[in-house]
Amino acid sequence: LGVEAIIETMQTYAISKDLGAGFKNPKFGQILSNIKWKYRGQINPLNKQMSMDVSITSVKDENGKKVITGNASLSKDGLRIYEVFDIAICIEESL
Repeated sequence: LGVEAIIETMQTYAISKDLGAGFKNPKFGQILSNIKWKYRGQINPLNKQMSMDVSITSVKDENGKKVITGNASLSKDGLRIYEVFDIAICIEESL
């Protein structure tokens, strides 16, 4: 669920920046990337706070798609438990 939260944050960024403006009927899609993920824990009901930082590292046009790449970290109660590098999503034309 932590990685899904990161993806949804990247999608929110893409919507807020209107990155799908060049498409008639845009949709989010999957894209292959060289994702690197370090995981060392999980959030459970005893945790008081979850926080997340997502840094967009690039926005590129590739093969008719807008590719958004970033790095992220997710923490629980001040302890980083996820580190994700080169996670990517894309916006593409819906058929």
